[in-house]
Amino acid sequence: RTHRDEAIYECTATNSAGEINTSAKLTVLEENQIPHGFPTIDMGPQLKVVERTRTATMLCAASGNPDPE
Repeated sequence: RTHRDEAIYECTATNSAGEINTSAKLTVLEENQIPHGFPTIDMGPQLKVVERTRTATMLCAASGNPDPE
């Protein structure tokens, strides 16, 4: 990741009942700026193609101290 990746990212979910949005700000830290125990993403979600009426499950793994939820 680089500082070029820093941005506010938005996720939108839409179905016949409506639409919902959420956003998150991504800040890229240099390796020496990361505090001890800071949570890290060990495995990010993988790209998926899902049929319109099917359920999609996106898995990820994180670590830190204390353990992230």
